[in-house]
Amino acid sequence: MKNIFRYALILIVGALFLSACSESAKEMAISVISPTEGATVSSSVVRVAGSVNRFYNVAVSYKLNGAAAQDATVDGNGAFAFDVPLTAGTNTIELTATSGSSVASKTLTLISQPVASAGLVVSGKTTADGPKITRPDLGGGLDDANRTSSYDAFTFSVASDGWYGILSEQDYDGYLLLYKDAFDPKTPVKNLIAVNDDFGGGFDPERTPKGRSRILSNLKAGMKYILVTTAYGDLESPAETRYGNFKTTIGPSDPPPPPFVLPQPRNDEYNITVRFLTNNITAEQQAVFVEAANRWSAIIKGDLPNIEFKRPVVLQEGTAPFVGILDDVIIDASFVDIDGPGGILGQAGPRFVRTDPGNGHFLTTYGIMQFDVAELGKGGIFEDPQFYIDTITHEMGHVLGIGTLW
Repeated sequence: MKNIFRYALILIVGALFLSACSESAKEMAISVISPTEGATVSSSVVRVAGSVNRFYNVAVSYKLNGAAAQDATVDGNGAFAFDVPLTAGTNTIELTATSGSSVASKTLTLISQPVASAGLVVSGKTTADGPKITRPDLGGGLDDANRTSSYDAFTFSVASDGWYGILSEQDYDGYLLLYKDAFDPKTPVKNLIAVNDDFGGGFDPERTPKGRSRILSNLKAGMKYILVTTAYGDLESPAETRYGNFKTTIGPSDPPPPPFVLPQPRNDEYNITVRFLTNNITAEQQAVFVEAANRWSAIIKGDLPNIEFKRPVVLQEGTAPFVGILDDVIIDASFVDIDGPGGILGQAGPRFVRTDPGNGHFLTTYGIMQFDVAELGKGGIFEDPQFYIDTITHEMGHVLGIGTLW
């Protein structure tokens, strides 16, 4: 009986030895079951699953985008699976299997194309030695050298057709460009569908965030979009305004109001255009703003160079963009809630300025006039028509720069 067990044990050991020898005779190889090579995935995390054709004493490790190697769990049949977080764009996964002195390797390339649904948040950084783009010349007076800056390109898609907001917050003077299908920095005009420089005011080093840019665009599901984050440029500006950190949120948005078309320029006088943002300003009250604008136009002699908006430009958050030719100043007027009766009457001043070519002084191109609706009710100070006219004229002077710019 003992001999029978002895012979059986010898047979088992021999079988294992022969199996190991047979396994050693095969060239070790790695097979990846999923995902497929070169696949485009919409998730930020993907499971890599596969097997090694040798299951005897096998170890598997992987590197993601050149980072330190990580160990993967391998079962008794040589199968492995692990999850990796992907960054937007191209991701490289380097697989290595070892068994004794045998080594096998395989490289898997995946493209991550995140889908913006409830709100996709992207963080990044542009650096002085990063890839460069020369922004298309859309006006502004900067030459090619001053429009050339480092950039970051982020590829994404959207879950469904509709309007999407792309809001970028930067610690430098940022600039956004949105492309459809493909992006090539050597041909920055091709496939360009939207741009934005400043949103909610210009770059301000004393504010947090220092810079903001926003694009509203009607996007289609199934399409590939590339968001390029770069800088306004201007080599005369400090280096810290030309590159740095940014955080961008992409998500569904209400459609923007239709663009406000600027009136045809009249280049023989100083012109002031008033746009009314709130519908609580009566026609009679609006006429006073127009009267004040005409009065200032008669006082100020001369004309300034026109500014052409080749694309719709938003100068105040939540308002319709401007399009057309600006000659010479535009003012947004509104009646809003401020602090109730008897407090602040209103606030007015310039928001965007230009430099007077004659003496270097700042001159207003865009300003706001806001008045507290509580002051317009019964017993309010605007019940005196002459006081109302004088107040509007006075505050419009502040927008033009009197007591604010000089």
